[in-house]
Formats: sequence, C-alpha cells, structure tokens
Amino acid sequence: MIRFLRLHVLLLILLVSAFANAQASQAVDRDAAIRRALDFIYHTAASDDATLAQHGHDLLWCLYSIAHTSRDPGLRKTAWRMGRDLAEKWHRAHRHVPAGADAGLVGNLVMGAYSEEKLGIIDPVFKAELRSVTKKFNAKDYFGFDALHEPPQGADPSRYDKWSGALITSYFGDAYGIRLGARHQDVASLVA
Repeated sequence: MIRFLRLHVLLLILLVSAFANAQASQAVDRDAAIRRALDFIYHTAASDDATLAQHGHDLLWCLYSIAHTSRDPGLRKTAWRMGRDLAEKWHRAHRHVPAGADAGLVGNLVMGAYSEEKLGIIDPVFKAELRSVTKKFNAKDYFGFDALHEPPQGADPSRYDKWSGALITSYFGDAYGIRLGARHQDVASLVA
C-alpha cells in the first residue's frame, strides 16, 4: 500500500511538473506571438502612409493602451517607443483639419489627437482647430442617431454598431475635452 501511494505521489509530482513546464512554454509562446503582432502593427503602419492615414487613430490608441496596461516592462517600453514614433509621424500628416472634413473624419482626428497627446505630443493649435470644427456637427452626424434625445431605432439592423461607435467616439471626445455631439454620459444614459 505504501509503495502504491509513493507511486501515486511520484506520478502526481511528474504531472504537476509537466503541467508547469507546459504553462511556462505556453507563456513564452504567447509572449513571442504578442511581440510578433506588435512588430507587424508597427511596421505596417510605419511603412504604409495609407494605413496610418486610415487607421492611425486606432493604432495610436492600441499602442498607448499596451504601453500603460501590460505587466511586461519590456513590452510596455516597446509599445511606448512604437506609439511615440507613430504619433510623431501621424502628427506630421495631421497638423490641420482638412477643408470639407465630415463628422466621421473629425471624430477620428479627435481620437488620434487624444492618443498622440497621451503619447506626449501636444498641439494646442490643432486642438483649438478641432474644437472649432466640431461645432459644425450634431450628435446625429457623429453617431447616426440623436444621442441627446433617443437611442438608435430598434428596427435599425446597425443599431448595435451605432451604439458601440457612439460610446467610443463620445468617450474620446470627453477625454480630449472636445464634445462630439453629445457627452459620453448622455450616450451611456440611453443604454438602459
């Protein structure tokens, strides 16, 4: 009986050891995959002006968020460096609001400007220009529904896309100090 228990204990120890080694291996694989993905994002945006122009506001926020939330100090440092570099490049291409910009573009510019500000690039002239141009549009222009008075229509098949877009856009507007048609609180209050 004692020999049987020792065998079970030995098997349990081997099983725990194998599990721990597998976990460590998976963590190394996961970390390597994260770094490859981060490199892909950075190099795609850094080498392709069209990608940075179209998705820069999202990419800057992504890199800033990783730089401020990752538990891995090396990953935080890498994301910050990449984010800062792309923010400088994005800023050089976005010194002014283009003439004829619609509400969608203005919202994206606010998101990008807020993200670049979080990465240390502050441009009070561009912010003032954004603040002025945002007044040309209302909540319906930014969100596709009047978030000050009603939620998206229940029969609208894109209502959930509109909700999520409105929550995100109003969050960035409030965080940057520029109202984009409605405050985040206004949009969120309609979710009930």
